[in-house]
Amino acid sequence: MPRCRQRHAGLATRSRASTYRYADPYSCDCLYVGDEQAYAEYKRLAVEKQVAEERLEAAEAEESAAMDWGLWGPWW
Repeated sequence: MPRCRQRHAGLATRSRASTYRYADPYSCDCLYVGDEQAYAEYKRLAVEKQVAEERLEAAEAEESAAMDWGLWGPWW
């Protein structure tokens, strides 16, 4: 995929029809192609994934903080 910008959704317009392309050389070495509806779904899923990752990170930090307190106890 040397001619496509990798891991970036690009827009191509031809004959009033918009087509989005996404090159993924890391997971599948493939090129995804879709219309505006597919791109909207891609963006929705990207936001959903980001929120899930942030929630997991917060839960892990909370669990780590709770565990550390129990092991060491207060310093006074």
